[in-house]
Amino acid sequence: MIKTVYHGTTLEFADNIVKNGIDLTIGRKNLDFGQGFYTTADKTQAVTWAKRVAYNARPAVRVFKSSFENLNVKYFPVQNDEWKDVVYQNRILNVDPLMVYDCVVGPMADGKIKRLISDVSLNRITKDMFLEIISKGIGSQIVYKTVISLQCLAYQEIWEV
Repeated sequence: MIKTVYHGTTLEFADNIVKNGIDLTIGRKNLDFGQGFYTTADKTQAVTWAKRVAYNARPAVRVFKSSFENLNVKYFPVQNDEWKDVVYQNRILNVDPLMVYDCVVGPMADGKIKRLISDVSLNRITKDMFLEIISKGIGSQIVYKTVISLQCLAYQEIWEV
């Protein structure tokens, strides 16, 4: 099945992707599903991401067509205990249990995660409190984790927002 996915970024980075391709090694490792190229199937969410990361730059959204055919994909349909554990391992322990997958699809953790990570590391909140708070999802994400998965992305266009 082919689906449209969106990547919220800056116009500069969107142009860089066109010129140089997607470099999986430059992404942060301590995100919900580990290091990878993060997208969403929700246009509005992609615009929100673009505006949030742009600061003083020009926000933009990259649009792709994607197919998961022949990929090893991990699906998290809901924020269950396995999802919570994965997010905790990636965000707090900097350990990626999803490295064996080409793509990961599932809910996003609550957007206040940076403050919560600090609270856990300073022992202001427990692991259980952290997991409860992040389970108030704010959207969904599709993460491309391998070079093989990137080959399933076909560039369509860039929108400046």
